[in-house]
Amino acid sequence: MKIYLVTALALGLSACGGGGGGGSESFLSFDKAQLVLQGFSDDIAVPKAKFIVTAKEVIKQPASLQVLSTELGISEISITQINDRSYGVDVVFDNNLSPGTHNGFLDVKVCKDNAASCAQFYGDGPSRLPYSLKVSGPWDGRPLKQFADINWSGSFGDFTNSSYIDASLDTANITKRWEFKMREGEQEHQLRAFGGKIFVLSTLNNQFLPLTTRSLKAFDERDGRMLWMSEDNYSMKFSIDHGEITITDDGQEIAYKVDPETGYSNVVQLGSFVEKPGRVESIESYANGYLAAHRPAKPDYWSTSVDSRNSIIYKTQNGGGWNSAGYYTVIAERSNSPSTFLKTESTIYAPVIGKNNEYGIVALSAKDGSEKFFARVQDFYVDAPLFLAGNNICSTSELLTVSCFDKGTGQAKWSLPESGVMFSASAQTLLVTDGEFANWRNANTGELEYSWGTVRDYPVKYNDRHSLMFKDVAIFGSPDRLVAIKKGSKDPLWAYNAPNSHLAVSQNGVLFAISAGRLIAFNLQ
Repeated sequence: MKIYLVTALALGLSACGGGGGGGSESFLSFDKAQLVLQGFSDDIAVPKAKFIVTAKEVIKQPASLQVLSTELGISEISITQINDRSYGVDVVFDNNLSPGTHNGFLDVKVCKDNAASCAQFYGDGPSRLPYSLKVSGPWDGRPLKQFADINWSGSFGDFTNSSYIDASLDTANITKRWEFKMREGEQEHQLRAFGGKIFVLSTLNNQFLPLTTRSLKAFDERDGRMLWMSEDNYSMKFSIDHGEITITDDGQEIAYKVDPETGYSNVVQLGSFVEKPGRVESIESYANGYLAAHRPAKPDYWSTSVDSRNSIIYKTQNGGGWNSAGYYTVIAERSNSPSTFLKTESTIYAPVIGKNNEYGIVALSAKDGSEKFFARVQDFYVDAPLFLAGNNICSTSELLTVSCFDKGTGQAKWSLPESGVMFSASAQTLLVTDGEFANWRNANTGELEYSWGTVRDYPVKYNDRHSLMFKDVAIFGSPDRLVAIKKGSKDPLWAYNAPNSHLAVSQNGVLFAISAGRLIAFNLQ
């Protein structure tokens, strides 16, 4: 997967007409002389480009625009007619490219018939817009930026490339990338990794006023460069869903939609869902009290919200008013965990108490809010997060029973009286611990794959802010150190002097830990 930052050399020149016959003036001109695309081969996104094409004369309708690429494949194209001479074009290229420079042209023609055949067209031939795409290899293979060149401000925090390492611990298998020291007094950190960035929300008590400042910072995970910081005095919580950041205050009265690239926010006043439903705007936060809240006025949208004061999910369909009757009661609405509510492209999962006081997992269609299934789980563990592992949705109960269900149908796969708390999952594996043993279980069958029996030396916290699993390695933010255990290994894989760490891991294999006011980035692969 790759991410591409697209810039255009907007010189206002007409492109030469490919096949235009002896250098004659092209029938079409472009608002850009060339498209220059740059990116890394280890990030997430696809190369995109936008441009405007203008004809020399009025185009008679019906007509269509044909856009062909000589080098890169095109996976998606969107064409909008601006006026009787101009079109706006959005192109999404394929992203299965090897590192290197790829040069080519977009051949554009205005067809008098359909764009597929384009047997008849205006002008002597296609007009050409050149492009150049440079794809770099994985950034872990490149030298890191010299930190001395970064202008860190002491009012926001300080960068350091040194830290205390306990020589008695095995640190040979862990490499620190960079470290950032938070401001004096910053605490209660929440962190999420997404799209090559690490986002940190923290609190800072004001020593002069009875206020608590909340700041959201964004760092480049490659070199620790702070990209932006946003501050407010609201008691905020935040979640990231498919790259979109939502921040809410504790009273659920205000929500911010934050641009992850710039930190700019769009404030939406929510008010009370029950008393003032007309104030609900477009909010999508699948943690911290909201499953979904779209614009109810549109009949093709649906709404399902959580009123945190009464712990009720209210549900409407087809633009109706709020239903004051409890549809479900949420039992984990207090949790900050991004895993309390889970959303895939098609489904939202939530832990609930059902109509007959049955504890379980409800699956709602992300398209229309309809219920897909309700999977009964006997006595949920309070605030227990949900985990997706392969084709399974799994959780644990207050009676310490671990259960997994088919994520599409809700059919029970297996349930075991595990004497512990499930706290992490990878593609096909669950990790369950009771503070003494750490058990790796197959998510499809419940089969015990490996048990590590010295967790008591590294006390485990089940909450996902202090522990996670990366591939087959379990990482614990224990009270005295950060420790990693590899499935099948008798001894810890590595340990580091970062007690009580809050943890996150990126898709690029970078581990982030906040401990004692330090944000530390480690290479895991």
